[in-house]
Amino acid sequence: MTVRHFPGGPFPVVWSRDGRTLYQMRRTVSRQYGLFAIDVASGAGRRIRDAGDLAPYTLLSPGLRLSLSPDGKSIVYAVNRPREEIWLLDGLQPPRPWYAGLWRR
Repeated sequence: MTVRHFPGGPFPVVWSRDGRTLYQMRRTVSRQYGLFAIDVASGAGRRIRDAGDLAPYTLLSPGLRLSLSPDGKSIVYAVNRPREEIWLLDGLQPPRPWYAGLWRR
């Protein structure tokens, strides 16, 4: 049995559709995040895209994961981008309570 250690540490990974490439989201030397493609046969990795400060995030451990789209052209992962918003709904009619139809006049 051959054991190989891929670079990048405990960051989320996903296999390509053909199983020849392992995609990994990991922190770069500049402490930013990037998406890397690792060739399984050689172990060589290359950066595909910078992700800036969009770090993979989950409340559950181990829950970090990447997901490959069905066509194999896109990868999605969860990030923590908290923000606050106030929504004002004008003209909204609240629903009648369930018991309003029980008594008719």
